[in-house]
Amino acid sequence: MAGLILAVPIFVSLTAIAQVKDVAANPVFQKLVGEWTGEGKFTNADGGVDTFTEEVTASIDTTTGVFKFQGVQTMESLETSESTFSYYYNAALENYEAKYSDSRGIEITMEVQVDSAGESIVARGPLSSDGTSIEITGKFEGDDRWVAEISVTDQSGQETLTGVVTKTRVK
Repeated sequence: MAGLILAVPIFVSLTAIAQVKDVAANPVFQKLVGEWTGEGKFTNADGGVDTFTEEVTASIDTTTGVFKFQGVQTMESLETSESTFSYYYNAALENYEAKYSDSRGIEITMEVQVDSAGESIVARGPLSSDGTSIEITGKFEGDDRWVAEISVTDQSGQETLTGVVTKTRVK
């Protein structure tokens, strides 16, 4: 389970607070466009620590209205994987969603909240049918630094994994 969680890119990104429905026009997604490197640590419920690194490119496809983080992630305890995190506005549900997929076959769909004024994104979603869920809260700290806090909670409400990943803009 920790492997599944740790593979999720930490950019994130749920129902819009200061809602700009068009992803391409949303200032938070616009500001995230570029190349990034990230590093962080995750701690499991037993106190074990795992390091995480990634290199991602963030872009907006103005034709489809989809924002994507694509890149490579390495978790100390897992194999390196290629991943894509796609954010889009779901008009039928009237909210943002994100779909994560990676080269290991993992796929996750999350509800997304974007706070344009606070320059932050929160993504929440189920990781499994047993009630395990993930929440990722990312926020700008300046123009070239994005910090994401990650929490995985089991079906009883206990945190089983927490982490912080800091991304730095390369260009």
